[in-house]
Amino acid sequence: IDEEGRVIGGSLDILRDHLIELAEKMDRKLPGSGERFYKRVTGEVVDTMENVQTWIAGSDVTQRTKDARLSDVQRMAHRFPTLNEIRRKDVQVWAASLIESEGLAGNTMRRILTACREYWKYLKALELVPDDSAPFDGLNLPKVKHSIRGGDKRKAFTPGQVVELLNKAVEKEDQQLADLIRLG
Repeated sequence: IDEEGRVIGGSLDILRDHLIELAEKMDRKLPGSGERFYKRVTGEVVDTMENVQTWIAGSDVTQRTKDARLSDVQRMAHRFPTLNEIRRKDVQVWAASLIESEGLAGNTMRRILTACREYWKYLKALELVPDDSAPFDGLNLPKVKHSIRGGDKRKAFTPGQVVELLNKAVEKEDQQLADLIRLG
């Protein structure tokens, strides 16, 4: 490409050859890394996070909701770095593992999937993913175990802890908290 942005004969071939050579070197050091690099650079695959900021900025929701959606999509992108990796069967396994290994509540998992589904709709509008794909729909999530029930019940404060809390509230001149502690 010359100074004016015109393609000079053979330049693209030279660039492609250089990228292939670089990708092969990367693959020798870490198998698969060169192929991933080449596909990202040539646009064969798209990073999952590539369009998130634009999607979030265009959302007509509160900042708190924007932050939650960003966090949810980042969590998904950590597992699926490129869009071509996102398939329903893999999303099913990922969602189940979040519930079972991290103990996410059902509502939390539904919120995460809703954010991912909304982002996917945005990507469809940009024609970055197939129109007929819906990897976040129709998932069978495992039942959530409620940790507060059974043996994990909350323990009551001891009388000494209550006195200590009351003294701290009085010390900080938080009359409302002190009154609530006395009431309890």
